[in-house]
Amino acid sequence: MTPETKIQKALDELDIQATDKQINLWVEYLRLLEKWNKVYNMTAIKKFDDMLEKHLFDSLSVAKFVKGDSTVDVGTGGGLPGVVLAILYPEHKFTLVDSVGKKIMFLKNAKRTLKLDNIEPVNIRIEQLEGTFDNIISRAFSAADKFYDLCKHFLTDNNQMLAMKGPDLEEANFAKLPLNIETHQITVPFLEAKRNIIIMRKKND
Repeated sequence: MTPETKIQKALDELDIQATDKQINLWVEYLRLLEKWNKVYNMTAIKKFDDMLEKHLFDSLSVAKFVKGDSTVDVGTGGGLPGVVLAILYPEHKFTLVDSVGKKIMFLKNAKRTLKLDNIEPVNIRIEQLEGTFDNIISRAFSAADKFYDLCKHFLTDNNQMLAMKGPDLEEANFAKLPLNIETHQITVPFLEAKRNIIIMRKKND
């Protein structure tokens, strides 16, 4: 099965519409990540087929939870889920934040190579970033309570924090947070492993 065919099957399963151009961009992005990975150790996942499932499909599985016009991707690493979602939502602005310089260098290269005008890679610690965003998202970044502590300055009455998690929801960690919290189990195409997303919003008194 070609990567393009596999991506289309995953999109069908996730009920996501995408053009051939977008599918080609996802392949090009993963090829770029694979190439840089050999020198800069961007991700522990080395094989392209594994990247398709564990990076691309995993990132796409949360697409329906993204709302509004702007997102900050906290601890974006090689651009996950930010770059994947930016290709899907070209009208949506993604600020990709990481404190590791080589990862931001890769993302600036990806922005030029793939002509992704809607991403802004920023080399900064998240607690130093200012701005307002409709979504504050993280993937494999930290425990939910730590994520909240580092990013609570972004929370308004109208936006949301999205924490992408594996099977362990660490409910004890976020049960005490002063937030309205929803959890959703996610199915990732071609992956047996369970995934969850935690949606955190301010409590409106």
